[in-house]
Amino acid sequence: MELHNVGRHCALCNTLDYLPHHCPGCDQHFCSQHRMTDAHQCQTISEGNISAVVLHKGSAAVGIPCCVEGCSDTSATVTTCPDCSNSHCLKHRHPSEHNCPHLRATNIEARHVQEKVLARQEQVAARIEQVKEVAETKRGKRKPIMSEKKRKTAALVAQMKLKGSATGDKSVGDDDRFYLRVFLDETGGESVAPTSKPLFFASRLLLGKVLDLAAQSLGTTVRPAANTDQAQLRAYRCDDLLAVPYDQSLRQLQTSGILPSGSSVVLSRVATGQLVGRVYKA
Repeated sequence: MELHNVGRHCALCNTLDYLPHHCPGCDQHFCSQHRMTDAHQCQTISEGNISAVVLHKGSAAVGIPCCVEGCSDTSATVTTCPDCSNSHCLKHRHPSEHNCPHLRATNIEARHVQEKVLARQEQVAARIEQVKEVAETKRGKRKPIMSEKKRKTAALVAQMKLKGSATGDKSVGDDDRFYLRVFLDETGGESVAPTSKPLFFASRLLLGKVLDLAAQSLGTTVRPAANTDQAQLRAYRCDDLLAVPYDQSLRQLQTSGILPSGSSVVLSRVATGQLVGRVYKA
């Protein structure tokens, strides 16, 4: 198969080249050996007639030197930077290679953003450490959780002491009496010290009824006063601030070990977090 119409002859050596190179300066075609302006001694470029050189698709003309100081490359593949509009050889075509002013400005802005992000991360980390320190401090103030066996023993000793001073419904028989040291700490505020009373109740009563009687004895009510945003009273064990369930009788609480007779409870309208560190002693 003959290819008569494919390729061109080099204007200098007349060699048939199937991929000829066109010189925009002298408007002639050359083989790969003579494609450079120096190789075919392009008169247009050598005479300094740069205006006659045609630019193609954003590429700088043949013979235009690279704008990077110290670079002597004048090849036909010089490119124009879209940011600074200067011409550069292939080696220096990337913005980072020719120290593009636009890239410097972008790097400075990125560095400022990174500094702000790092500063914010440091602030968040510092805040987390503060929260941890507060949590550790509160945890240190909380009394260690007592085992069920020790709680029963301590309650038995306390019950012996309460029998001599506790008040309550005298119609309740001695064998049916359930003794409690009841503290009142409605708001958990430092300005108001908690008050307490030794009381006894019939063991068959539900805790909800016990709360009503205990609150009345301490001069308050379970339900908050009208036109206030306070919550109703809740009962918590003094040693670990565990909320005591309303719907169980004192006898059931004794059997399950949740609240033995002789225990101390605190009545409050605030969350347990506001009671941590408070001391409840008669």
